[in-house]
Amino acid sequence: MTNTDIKLSPKNCFDYAIYNFGYYLLNMWIMTFLNIYLTDVVGVTLSTVASMIIVIRIIDAINDPIIGNIADKSNSPKGKYVPWLRWGGIAMAIFTFLLFSA
Repeated sequence: MTNTDIKLSPKNCFDYAIYNFGYYLLNMWIMTFLNIYLTDVVGVTLSTVASMIIVIRIIDAINDPIIGNIADKSNSPKGKYVPWLRWGGIAMAIFTFLLFSA
């Protein structure tokens, strides 16, 4: 079976669409305003913010295949990725709140 043979129900498509909408909306908002927040409100220098972003992207490049492998090997009654998406959304909301609560 190839990836093009997989059929998703409309409910699953909606679940993935809601997750992606929320994730990318929040991600773009964070990436747009994080530099302004860290430099103007917190008082971090711009070079430090740039260094932090580079280090975070490197860690992300190493971490993503590991987490993807773990998610691929997981099995649950609701589907392979649904629990990861639900718990990841809750964790992302908490950590976004903590990010801007300096």
